[in-house]
Amino acid sequence: MSGHRLIPIVPSAEGGSSPSAPIYVILVPNPNLKSFAVFGSVAGVAKASAGNLMSISASNSNAATRYLQIFDQNIVPILNDIPVLEWQIVTSAQILVGYDFLNGKPMSGIAWGVSTTSGSYTAATAAQHNVEGTYI
Repeated sequence: MSGHRLIPIVPSAEGGSSPSAPIYVILVPNPNLKSFAVFGSVAGVAKASAGNLMSISASNSNAATRYLQIFDQNIVPILNDIPVLEWQIVTSAQILVGYDFLNGKPMSGIAWGVSTTSGSYTAATAAQHNVEGTYI
């Protein structure tokens, strides 16, 4: 089982009795999972063809609130493009949106942007944002 990890999960004891025997979960890496990391930029294309967004993280060091936006397209977003997903990033914060929320969002292309406005794309200041994510 090369590349696999066996993780024990021990259920808690109920009513003061001894814990149950551990249950083992096998984590299988997905060979198709790709990642991207962009530092000091406010827009980009993670995947220029059909794919599934698995996770995304962004930081904001600006003194104002910004918005991490996801676009179902294979080109870099431009002024007034409408995102399919959006999250607010307050000042001096970082957000992480994982698979449990995205559920492998299928898209024809995966583009992202950090915007000064909610609901449509307006480029923020490049040097003040970092974006990382994973996709298939």
